[in-house]
Amino acid sequence: YTSSPSVKPLENNLHLTEQDYNEDNHISHYVESKIMAEKLVRGQSKVPYAMIRPRGLCGVGDQNMLPLFVKVNSTVGIPMFNKGNVMADLCCIENVALSLRLCMERPEAEGQVYNITNGEPMKMTVLADALFKELGTKPKYLKLPFGLAYGLAIVLEFFFKLFGSKVAPPLTRYNVCTLGRSQIFDISKAERELGYKPKITLFEMFKDYATDYLKNQQK
Repeated sequence: YTSSPSVKPLENNLHLTEQDYNEDNHISHYVESKIMAEKLVRGQSKVPYAMIRPRGLCGVGDQNMLPLFVKVNSTVGIPMFNKGNVMADLCCIENVALSLRLCMERPEAEGQVYNITNGEPMKMTVLADALFKELGTKPKYLKLPFGLAYGLAIVLEFFFKLFGSKVAPPLTRYNVCTLGRSQIFDISKAERELGYKPKITLFEMFKDYATDYLKNQQK
């Protein structure tokens, strides 16, 4: 089962293990759904399972994170917190697929939970600089205080809910925490028990993504 590391506390933490789990995290419906799903998987005994929590999936075909970065860069700019020192820990989709295959092949994975990332934590600004270099442009940053952005997200979420909006507000508490909190995930359990070794680096992925993106832009 593919879960999400968002089930963990959304606070600064440079060593998050599989045991760092917060079932009372109600920051978004998405997070609540992942927590509920993990409980369902664990609560049944008929189907053997292994569970992964991949962080920041991205790569060719990505319809979420990287396209959003490209979009906001062309408008207001990429939100930058803590003077650009926020640490991000992402994962290429190919490495996520590898971890799923290893879970199916290794009997010892049954009933276990694994953090999955590329094992390349680095500053968010370094990642953005690398991505936009491959795209042939430069990132535009929007410096924001975390407290101000989080407060604005609370207000937006309240009014969107009050008026029954069917779409998410442009800024949410979950987005702010994802971009504004440094989180590094310990993948040593997956390395030790699954033999997990990422095959594609983030910089290789950015190059592949940019090539595909620019090719599609020309169509």
